[in-house]
Amino acid sequence: MSIKIILFIFCLNNIVADLIPHIIHYAWFSENPKTDIVKRCIASWKKYSPDWLIIQWTIETLLPFDNEYIKEAYKVKKYAFVADFLRVFALYKYGGIYMDSDVELKAPLNPFLNHSFFISQTRDKELHVGPHCYGAQKGHPLLKEMLLFYRSHHFIKNGALDQTRVGIRFSMMIKKLYNITLDYKIKNSIELPNNGSIYPTFYFEKQKEGKINFAHHFCTASWIGKNYRDELFLSKCYYSCRDDLKQTNKTRKTKKDLDNKKLKVYIESLYIFIAVLILDLLIQINGLKIKNSFI
Repeated sequence: MSIKIILFIFCLNNIVADLIPHIIHYAWFSENPKTDIVKRCIASWKKYSPDWLIIQWTIETLLPFDNEYIKEAYKVKKYAFVADFLRVFALYKYGGIYMDSDVELKAPLNPFLNHSFFISQTRDKELHVGPHCYGAQKGHPLLKEMLLFYRSHHFIKNGALDQTRVGIRFSMMIKKLYNITLDYKIKNSIELPNNGSIYPTFYFEKQKEGKINFAHHFCTASWIGKNYRDELFLSKCYYSCRDDLKQTNKTRKTKKDLDNKKLKVYIESLYIFIAVLILDLLIQINGLKIKNSFI
């Protein structure tokens, strides 16, 4: 990164009144051209943040760092985990908002710039935060702790790859620092110290009917390995099928309840019908007895 950009960022940090400066950071480690979705997403950033500085980080800007985690992840072509370090380093060093290249803005993010830190829950199976679209003030203590972790941690341990998602690491650090555990799907924001906030999934993940939405995450994983994309695709299929099955079971349960109610009504009606027949029969028998008594 050139000294001019660093000076420009420094000026923004001191001039802009918001806690979070008007900067969008994103990673592009692929040698392939940007896909249509990525271009569409970047265009949305420019549309809703026209006066912001957008910084593209490449592998050339990260490899010179004396960091074993980056070098080991890059060596085995696990670029997603190189980006995990970047999304922490860039915001700790300069502040701003980190965006995955497949996040499309639906509205300006200015309402969140008065936070020292903001993030949302993810829609993954695990209950953790999703740093695909999150913001922070320069030097935020949470990011400092995350950075210390990445500086002392190895991606390869005894030949095995540590592929723990960065969102899970963020959640672990949030629990450690603030004693907050995301053990349920939140419907309202959770406040963090120093005007931080964790927002519900629908803020920056996927639009939910009747709910406010600022960004949509396509989850394309366009710049990472094929195996990872396959795993992601299978995971999505599994959870989609699971959700469909839940809905089907719910529908079946509703239908079963209705059928049970109908059966109950039929049985009660049958009891009433039989009771009427018995009553009518008793009346006829009693009538016969009365008639015979007069003979």
